[in-house]
Amino acid sequence: AAAIERSAGAIARLCADLQAIFGLDRIAVGGSVGLAQGYLPRILDHLSGEPPLFQVELVPAELGHDSALLGALLPEGPRE
Repeated sequence: AAAIERSAGAIARLCADLQAIFGLDRIAVGGSVGLAQGYLPRILDHLSGEPPLFQVELVPAELGHDSALLGALLPEGPRE
């Protein structure tokens, strides 16, 4: 349980850093770990301890548990 809590804290810090650098509106959290029952609320709990400048909306990925796999299958972008 301690490892899960530490990982949720690490994800929250990563999201806060991404928000500070890129000014994101929201971050989608997906994959089997990110969407495990109760994990997103743990991340949000850690994120709530960050200053407002680092706060970002976290949402579950619309593609669910397979979001990372499906993203890996997408082409890298338009080909010229």
